[in-house]
This record gives sequence, C-alpha cells and structure tokens, in this order.
Amino acid sequence: MRGIACLQLGIVFLLLHGAMCGDISSESEDGTNDNGSSGEQGTNRSSSIEELENPGDVSKPAVTPDNKELLELCENAQKGIIPYPKDPQLFVVCLVNPPTYGDCGPLCFDKTDNTCKGCPPDTLLCDGKDMLSIVKSDCHQYYICMEPPLAIECPSNQHYSEAVKKCVPAIDADCLPFNSWCKNQPDGLRFESKNCYEYYECQKEQILLKTCNYNEYFHKENSSCVPGFCGTSDDNLVEREPICTQAMEGMKSTHPKCYKYYVCLNKLAYVGQCPTGYYFNATAKKCVIDTNEVCNDD
Repeated sequence: MRGIACLQLGIVFLLLHGAMCGDISSESEDGTNDNGSSGEQGTNRSSSIEELENPGDVSKPAVTPDNKELLELCENAQKGIIPYPKDPQLFVVCLVNPPTYGDCGPLCFDKTDNTCKGCPPDTLLCDGKDMLSIVKSDCHQYYICMEPPLAIECPSNQHYSEAVKKCVPAIDADCLPFNSWCKNQPDGLRFESKNCYEYYECQKEQILLKTCNYNEYFHKENSSCVPGFCGTSDDNLVEREPICTQAMEGMKSTHPKCYKYYVCLNKLAYVGQCPTGYYFNATAKKCVIDTNEVCNDD
C-alpha cells in the first residue's frame, strides 16, 4: 500500500508541477540569457509580460471547488485522485489533508490513468450550426461540425485563429496571452516571433525570447535558425546590424545586399560598399571581382 501511495503522489507531482510563466526572458540560440552567462551575441534583454503585446485573456469561467466541497468529494472517494464533476479540466487530490485540486487546462483529466489528455469532442458546440461549420474549442483545437463532430488538433507551435478559421502561427492567432503558451508544453517547443531572426522557446513551462546568431534567421518549417537573411524578397530583406565588440574591431561582416558589408569601428557598425563590379565575399571577408556575376542586387 505504501508503494501505491508513493506512486500516486508522484503522479500528483507530475500533474501539478510547473511554474506559471511570469517574465519573458531573452536568450540567444547559443544559450545566452538574462542571468549573465556568456554568448555569441554579447547583449541580452529582459521584457516583462506587460511590455509585450498581450493578445488578451481567454480564461474560462471560474468553476473552482472550495474546501467544503473538496472534503465532501473525497469523503467517499475510491481513489486518491478523482475528476472534478463540474469541470473536465480539473481533478481533485484526496491524498493530502486538506484535499486540493489541480488544473489540466487546456487538456482534460483522464481518470483511467490519472493524466492530462486531449478533451473529447463536445457535441454541444455544434448545436444549431450548419453541417461543416467550423467551431472553436480552445486555442489548441477546433471542430468541424458533422456527425459526430470532427476534432482538429493544431500543430504544437500553432493556435486556432477565429479570424481565418484555421490553425496559424501562435503570434498571429491572438488566442492566448504569451504567459500561457508554454503551459503543459514540452521543453524545446518553439514559436515564431514578430522579428524573423527571433523566436520563442518553452523551458520548464516558461517562455523565453531567443535570438538567432548573426547571419541567421528563424525557419518556421523546421523550427530552427538557418543561415541567411530573412524577408520575402530582395526589396524587404531585414537589415540586422552585427553587435560590435572589442574583439570585432576592424572586422567586416556580410550585409543583406551582396555589394555592401558592415565594418566594426569603436564598437559601432558602419556600412561599407564595394567598388562597381565587386561584391563582398563572406568567406574571404573582403570585396572581390564579380567575374561570375554572382551579385545581382540593384
């Protein structure tokens, strides 16, 4: 019996463990963060939730049990952890005194194995709706009204958008506030940012703002930083200056335009331009004759 109790307490810990996301920290992909650890970029910033755009709260109606109700529910409980009858996302922990409750949101509590899982289809959502209508369930899934309703789960790094009726990057969905993106999500899950060379990453249910190394941008399809400059065309490439440290004094770096380059002088980045008929060679880090016409920028 003691072994079973310990196992149950372990399950409770796994269900309840995880800090609510408070501040959003910044960190470069190589591990630099606000704690002062070193990194290639050399600068970091920390932004509180209030300083970032908050898409709004989508909190569900408050249905939480009080102490009296918890005691009554646990009085005749056959198990140490039971579902809360008024909300499928909540569960009651009868293993402690006084009893307490936990929240699986946006998932639902599965009493068969005491874990948080995807919620079953809610047929009431489609009542009065036309066949094939699309109805929002929560930020992680939606339903297509048919018989029975078909639940569509969004990819882990996307949220449902009411405006376009489909799953889109979380930053564009305006469905959940930033501090809820990583709740019940695995470490390493990445989301797009408004800046194409930055991204959000989940660590211990906290959301971190990270920055790709210079000359890299965040590739949303494979969720990683890749070499190059971001932009949909040569006309709107994002011009990102290198961070000039003392060690980079006099060094030249690539520019979005192939006939230009950056040079670091007195810890400031200046734009240089190659002569006509030359382009900046990233490997040689100097202007070379464009004999093969590799540079076609205007």
